Amino acid sequence: MNLNEIKTQVASIANLKATNTEHLLDMYLLIGMAYQELWLARPWVFAQRLFYMNVYPDITFDDFAVNCNLSDFTRRITFSGPIYPLTGNLYEGQYIELQGRDYKILKVVNNDEIQLEEPFRGTPAADYEEWKLKIRTYTMPEDSVQVLSVAQKDHPSTGTTRRYIQGISSHIEEAALFSNDRASAYADFYIPVPFDPVPSGEKLNSFEPAELTPCTLTAGNTYEFAWAFKRGSLVGPLSDAFEITVGTDEGTAGGTAIGLRPYTHNDTLVEAPTFSATTDKYKNPFEGLKKVLYVNVNYNHTTGERLGVPKWVEVTQYGSSPTQYDHLHYTLDDESTDWIIRYTQQINPGNKQYIEVDGHYNCIRFYPRINAYDAHYNYLSSGGVIYPEEYFKQIEIRYIYKPKALCLLTDTPEMPYELHNLIVYKTLDNYYTKMGNAQLAQLYRTRYENDLLRAEKRYVERSNLLHQRLPQYGFDNRIGSYGQKKITLRG
Repeated sequence: MNLNEIKTQVASIANLKATNTEHLLDMYLLIGMAYQELWLARPWVFAQRLFYMNVYPDITFDDFAVNCNLSDFTRRITFSGPIYPLTGNLYEGQYIELQGRDYKILKVVNNDEIQLEEPFRGTPAADYEEWKLKIRTYTMPEDSVQVLSVAQKDHPSTGTTRRYIQGISSHIEEAALFSNDRASAYADFYIPVPFDPVPSGEKLNSFEPAELTPCTLTAGNTYEFAWAFKRGSLVGPLSDAFEITVGTDEGTAGGTAIGLRPYTHNDTLVEAPTFSATTDKYKNPFEGLKKVLYVNVNYNHTTGERLGVPKWVEVTQYGSSPTQYDHLHYTLDDESTDWIIRYTQQINPGNKQYIEVDGHYNCIRFYPRINAYDAHYNYLSSGGVIYPEEYFKQIEIRYIYKPKALCLLTDTPEMPYELHNLIVYKTLDNYYTKMGNAQLAQLYRTRYENDLLRAEKRYVERSNLLHQRLPQYGFDNRIGSYGQKKITLRG
């Protein structure tokens, strides 16, 4: 069943007649809540995903024959030439070793300049060669809930050594005093690392840009936008939504271009001060925080009304001349403030959807730190196409993921069809609880729990049943909180 069919079934059972958008939205939110509760109720086999995580070696002077200029008590480090792996977000939040001390990289200015979180302290050097860029921690995908398995396998790089990487708790790692700086071609363990959440966006406002052509947005259409902070490659919670009508509201120019700026709730423009190596010895407000823009595509652009739960997708940086970067998220650096939207391709409903993570991500580090690669591809610029510098090595990770929200009427739960009725029962339980009808709430809660027990037998993650022992006292055919079956083979 898709969202519309689930809504129809809930309305039929409860004899609900949602007569306006507000009532429909309440129903969609109840369905979404039930969907998420069911998804996280058990370690379902269908809730797992395989992910191939890129891991990276240390980068040193030997790789690029590039030195750096060190000045005592400064946060800006300049290299004598380009270090192509610095391009992008990879090294923001990671570390550079200078004169025997690690410094956190707050911002990559470009591929030959970085900005530190705290000032370098040490001996000045105009041509320092003993620097080392390190990736200490890796962030799991934004939809990850729980890591199940980490391993190095002979895929996608064939012929590599296979190795299972054991997860251990932070308490064990701390008691064993694992070295943070030990490096090897392979890791033996991975350890969860505390994560500093990305802050929330606050609000948007419009401005009128200079008249621009061409513009392909339709005059009179209304759009709904929101923005978020981005630290490195990680996006935080969304701001308040902002509606704007093309060609009517302030903030449109040339008939169809839209200009937007990020603000705090007290109307302060969100921008970091222009960096000064002389005076900026410590981190400034908003420094190192980029900004990204989203548009709601579950929206009636003619009437200016939401069609249900908002579906936020990325606004891309598409331009009039196609390039290999048109699909990338439209991102402002920490010192910039102006988004200008001109093309319908920038707000395509097929753009990547935002997943609500509240700015928190699962983060791990490997022990020893992986300092190896299976393939190396050189940087090349030819015919308007840029071939990026790449050190290729991947680790296979299996994890429980969080599904995307059900927004469009045709969105379908990412689970077997026979479990869709559980969403209906859980929605009715939540609805009647909300309405204060404890008797009917208990009725549908019981139906939900009974069907949940039956679903466990087929869809819950199980251990290898051929290698389990009987309980020490008596026979019990259930173990754990998920009711796994237990059998013993006798010789």
